[in-house]
Amino acid sequence: MRRKAFMSAVISLIALAGASLIHARRSLYSVGQTPPSRPSQPPNSSTAYVRLKMVRIVDNAGLSEPAEVMTMLIPADWKFEGHVKWHPENSSCPDSENLSSITFRAASPDGLLSFERFPNTFWMWITNSIAADPPCPLHEPVSAETYVTDQLLPEVRSGARVLSAQPEREMSRITTELVRRGNATAIGLGHYVTLQADCTRVTYEYRIDGHTVQESMLGTLITMSNRRPANFSGKGNSGKSSEYYSVHASDFYASRTPQEQAEPNGIIFARILISSRANPRWIAGRKEIVSRLRHDPEHPDGALPRGKLPEMTGQQVADAYRRQAEARMPHAKAYDPSVLPLETFIDSRTNETVELNGGFEFAWSNNFDEYILTNDSKFSPAVEFKEDWVPLRHAAPPQH
Repeated sequence: MRRKAFMSAVISLIALAGASLIHARRSLYSVGQTPPSRPSQPPNSSTAYVRLKMVRIVDNAGLSEPAEVMTMLIPADWKFEGHVKWHPENSSCPDSENLSSITFRAASPDGLLSFERFPNTFWMWITNSIAADPPCPLHEPVSAETYVTDQLLPEVRSGARVLSAQPEREMSRITTELVRRGNATAIGLGHYVTLQADCTRVTYEYRIDGHTVQESMLGTLITMSNRRPANFSGKGNSGKSSEYYSVHASDFYASRTPQEQAEPNGIIFARILISSRANPRWIAGRKEIVSRLRHDPEHPDGALPRGKLPEMTGQQVADAYRRQAEARMPHAKAYDPSVLPLETFIDSRTNETVELNGGFEFAWSNNFDEYILTNDSKFSPAVEFKEDWVPLRHAAPPQH
């Protein structure tokens, strides 16, 4: 198990997840219309409102019990697929993003609009040293644009033709600061020499079902490096100090929209993105598996231990969601610059709380994971749709 001991010396764990929220506009998911999947609902309302549904990704395999991994809000008539996949073949490279992958795709009924997440991944690079049997993928650090055009697109969009690529400098700056803050202790101890987030947006086109479609991919590469002395006991050490790079490809999303509608639809993707919330208990269970693999030299390669779903206090969960919101905010701004935090609403019947998109004064629930948000005090979906909708109340004064 020398590979795992080696990994303990060169890999650092990064956790980036998030949620935050977007300011409401009049160009909503459905303005004065109800989802086509519910034809019994009258389509003649003049009120601007947003009808959403909560969707969930569940892990039934990786931990000691089934666990909710992620939730998010999408337009009520959209289709959704979300998956968690574990990768025991990567047990010798114990990094959270290599051991499991989370993917999802949300799409409008006609498929013209879609929002898709691709798996995060990790690799490393070592200068002045050659590992004969590297435990993790080895690849020189590259720019985020190069990663998308040379590695990710050929894998997930075979035959795609790149139309443009642009750096997201403000997103890079903010994300770098957030990651630096999250690793302040390690940086203060001198473990990291450099830390940089590189964010990019690549637009491309490809053929699907005989038609040419255009998409935009947004994502981040986070590169950390540290320096080891010449006497560090790595294979193939050349007698010179070596630089160790760990690279995380984090949160890469593809958004598809008709070209003539690209600007108004940015808020749709931003709302989906910033409403996504990763379960802190599941994240902690995944970290436990990583820790056990790093410190258990007897665990066989190609297998994963079963992780536990730890207990967490309400404050711990709230703090984790707050950090997620902060980390996700730069991504949301890249889709739509007018952002607000998630706002908490309370169901008066059950006293349960729910986090919904911000910028709306009124919220309604039908008790089936669907919500309607509006700023019209006279609008009642219970009256409009002849359904069982109940109003929710703000836990705090609404933000504008």
